[in-house]
Amino acid sequence: MPSEELLGRAPVEIDLELVRRQITGKTVLVTGAAGTIGSELCRQILECGPRTLLCLDQNETGIFYLQMELAKRKHETQLIFCVTDLRDAARVKSLLAEHRPGMIFHAAAYKHVPMMELNVYEAVKNNIIALLGLLDIAEENGCSYFVLISSDKAVNPANIMGATKRVGELMISCRPAHSMRCVSVRFGNVLGSNGSLVPILQMQLRNRQHLTITHPEVTRFFMTTCEAVSLVLHAFAIGNHGDTLVLDMGSPIRIVDLARKLIRLSGKAESDVEIRFTGLREGEKLVEELCYPAEEIRPTASPKIWQIRGTPYKWLDLNRQLHQLRTSICVMTSAAIREKIKEIVPEYSTIAPEYSPVEADRPNCREIPQNPGVAPAPSIDLPSGLALSDFARHSFP
Repeated sequence: MPSEELLGRAPVEIDLELVRRQITGKTVLVTGAAGTIGSELCRQILECGPRTLLCLDQNETGIFYLQMELAKRKHETQLIFCVTDLRDAARVKSLLAEHRPGMIFHAAAYKHVPMMELNVYEAVKNNIIALLGLLDIAEENGCSYFVLISSDKAVNPANIMGATKRVGELMISCRPAHSMRCVSVRFGNVLGSNGSLVPILQMQLRNRQHLTITHPEVTRFFMTTCEAVSLVLHAFAIGNHGDTLVLDMGSPIRIVDLARKLIRLSGKAESDVEIRFTGLREGEKLVEELCYPAEEIRPTASPKIWQIRGTPYKWLDLNRQLHQLRTSICVMTSAAIREKIKEIVPEYSTIAPEYSPVEADRPNCREIPQNPGVAPAPSIDLPSGLALSDFARHSFP
């Protein structure tokens, strides 16, 4: 079914001519290329005519299917497919020395919140330590642009996955500016991504099962894969070194409303399908946020992308903490790793806060003194585009 029917709005359409001018004839590396975001990055980048597109993932089967798909497309790009673990620094160094990509889109990360709560070591090793090594290797081999795919779960994280993504944002924002321009792009959930909510609900509907939702008031921000990746590419084209860029995700959507619309779109009556509330899982928040209260939102050349500026972090301090983490993580317990991450991200809490409906009116980001109206309470059936002034003042609870 069309994604816009679930979103209650038309997908964002972006003119990628500016992106095309920067990518045409260049060598581009996409990590996590077999994933939902990574594979769509490969598709859209291929349309921009790079000289070489290097698709990297540790998922052999996923890379196999991506190779089959991209091989059917008409293009003059050299396609290279690599099954590689980014934590293997020697292999990554060899690949980048051989192909010398001019730009890297880093989409490789562990993302499933409850699973990473059970695998803290792997979350930190993959999402932080591998990123730290990749940044160094990329710059050593002449990479000019580096884009980190971040997450709204990096804001006031209540789980280790979100905390690792926040550390990644800090690495990008305070890394010294040398020859490589680094930006991170923060956004929320992608409709239909592997292992995400909508495919699970669709499977339950097909199997005539009840639908499972964690909480009647849980909300999330959603975009289609295509529009999210188009905006990521546009953010790459307009971002300055150290920027954290946040995508306009529209209004947050109540999951129960999305489930009810999914039932109707499947041709069933809401009364025919039971919805059961199972309770928030470990590390889950009732609502997600797109920015910290202390972060200031600034406009960019795109009306759908905002620049976020928070309290500056010193690279020497962060680099020292990351070095300590890298050298000692193998002997640390999960609890010790969490405490070390909390030293870097003080906002990281292992206890998700309780929310009440009245908190939807609290200001979330530093107020910009213009157009004091607040966006209406979100609903899946309401228009969801927000102007910059609304975005700045709107509570993203």
